[in-house]
Amino acid sequence: MRVLNKKGVSPIIAVLLLIVITVAAALLTYLWVLGYIGSAQRSGSPEQLEERIKIDGVKVAGTTVTIYVRNIGSITVEIQAAYILNATTGVVLDANTEVDLEPLDPGDVGEVTVSVTSTYKSGHTYVAKAVTKKGTEASLAFTWP
Repeated sequence: MRVLNKKGVSPIIAVLLLIVITVAAALLTYLWVLGYIGSAQRSGSPEQLEERIKIDGVKVAGTTVTIYVRNIGSITVEIQAAYILNATTGVVLDANTEVDLEPLDPGDVGEVTVSVTSTYKSGHTYVAKAVTKKGTEASLAFTWP
């Protein structure tokens, strides 16, 4: 009769396997929790989900930039602020944080003006951004004339 001299998995290999299994389980749990938190943050309030705006166009005239904002949602919106940003760096160049505009009903277009105090370069790209009181944003890239 033949005697087999087999041993089980060495203790070092067993510890390494347990560590790998633990790390994999922790990673899967982390990804699941991260996805759950992300979906909870995106859900928002029902009114905010119905609030949608779009920037139809931007007009530059002297020291004033006019931003045309359209309400494409299903509820009335109030524009709170408008910004002009550097498209490359995202830095706010000019802003109007005290917008004097009547609330926009669904389908309406409003004009928001921003006074120009910064230096702009002809042919460079900038971004016009409008923000509602509930935090909905819309932006549009445009080229300075």
